[in-house]
Amino acid sequence: CNADLTDVEVNYIDGICPDGDTFILNNEYQEEKGIAKFDGGKIDDDLTEIKQRYQNGDNLFIFCDAKSNSKAIHEALVKLDPQGTHWLINGDTTERPEIKEIIENNINKSIKEQQPRSLIFTTSMSTGVSIDGIIDGELHEDVYEHFNYGFVSAIGGILEPVEVTQAMGRNRNNIDFTVHAGSGKNKDGSESSCDPEVIRRQITKRNHNGLNILSLTTELLEAKLGRDPTHAEIADEIRRRCDPETGYIIDPHLDLYCNVKGRGNYADQNFDLMLFKQLQKEGFLVAVGEICEQN
Repeated sequence: CNADLTDVEVNYIDGICPDGDTFILNNEYQEEKGIAKFDGGKIDDDLTEIKQRYQNGDNLFIFCDAKSNSKAIHEALVKLDPQGTHWLINGDTTERPEIKEIIENNINKSIKEQQPRSLIFTTSMSTGVSIDGIIDGELHEDVYEHFNYGFVSAIGGILEPVEVTQAMGRNRNNIDFTVHAGSGKNKDGSESSCDPEVIRRQITKRNHNGLNILSLTTELLEAKLGRDPTHAEIADEIRRRCDPETGYIIDPHLDLYCNVKGRGNYADQNFDLMLFKQLQKEGFLVAVGEICEQN
């Protein structure tokens, strides 16, 4: 199961197992979400509002796609309130005994015991962590509602938008968020296109001299037939594996790479737009400046 499963992955399975019947089972249940106040601001804008909300008494749930930003926000809150409990979970802290205990002890129980004023985290706090208020099989409403406002600081070009919304969902209570998103970054190089077909042609051209279709096809047939294939069998297999429209060998592994690469390039280069659409898709009421109706 994968929350980010698309036709790209299904087509790959179809390509390597053409005799099977592959499909996506789509759960269309849409949970009611809060407001996402969307902003293209910078880390300084984040810090200003974070401090204001903290001083107003909010317990803050803050996701950053960059470790440097998570550290900057944590340092600012510690300086603002040295006596408060501030959790920082990123690649530098996950092996510290106190952080490992927070997660391994059941993060809900740790929230109950330590009453943190802020949780700042990156993808280092990932799969399996769920702030749902459940402790020893019982729902604790005070834990479930502990974090009452969220922030996202995402510069773009690091994660896909769906990974950001998955991180937001670690806190199961549907709180409102302020989302600061960068526009991403343009990549240079031969595989920077957003079009999978362009990437495929670039890879094929770059590696043309190193490709030996005849030898590869012969080896595959030897393994399949258990004997040396005839020339006619090799020729038939090459024709069967060629796309009649492009004339290129059908390679599901290369197709998957090119599709994922193209999708990732687009997300990198248009990150703020893609994140905006992903928030809408997942049921957030997205506001830009003033609260606006969801399209």
